[in-house]
Amino acid sequence: MKKKIFLIFLFFIVFLNIYANDRFVFKWNFGDLGIGMNAFDNNTNFEQFFSILNIGIEHQYSGIGIELTPVKSWSWSYYPESFDNKESRDSYLNLNIYWNMFDIGISDNNAFRFFFGPFNKLNYLFYKGNDFMQNEFIYTAGVRFGLGWYITDFIYFNVIGGEIGYRNVSGKSAFYLSGQIDFVIYIAGYIGSVINNP
Repeated sequence: MKKKIFLIFLFFIVFLNIYANDRFVFKWNFGDLGIGMNAFDNNTNFEQFFSILNIGIEHQYSGIGIELTPVKSWSWSYYPESFDNKESRDSYLNLNIYWNMFDIGISDNNAFRFFFGPFNKLNYLFYKGNDFMQNEFIYTAGVRFGLGWYITDFIYFNVIGGEIGYRNVSGKSAFYLSGQIDFVIYIAGYIGSVINNP
């Protein structure tokens, strides 16, 4: 399985190099908050996650990009087991390769954009307690969609989005579904709600 995952990522990296002479756009944001579900054969878990600083580069004309997140925190609770029994991890190698097949401007200046397309994501170097869990990984493949916002050419917020597809958690297969919101947008909305409803 690990060999297949490596070959998939290698294919996308080579594909990106085909367009090396064209324009690339750097993209970053402060991170995002999200919730998700992993449906395995014998149980289902629900996850919460928080990423810090998403940094990426995207080929402007093809919509193919790669994104790196240095820290991602996870928390899982299991059904039908007790939701009070949670597992937590931090992962320090988080790589996402995607292709925005559809990237459509929905505002007058095209700053707000709807995107849709496939992605391949790998999360590794999980840390728990005082040890790195060398045999743990999460591989996800599917389609993603959402609303993005270009503040400038180099500052991009994934305002809100979702992912659906296949997930492999350390050798166990699952159906995966998630939604996330940009961390800054969430904080701004929370502050706004507090101000308007003291």
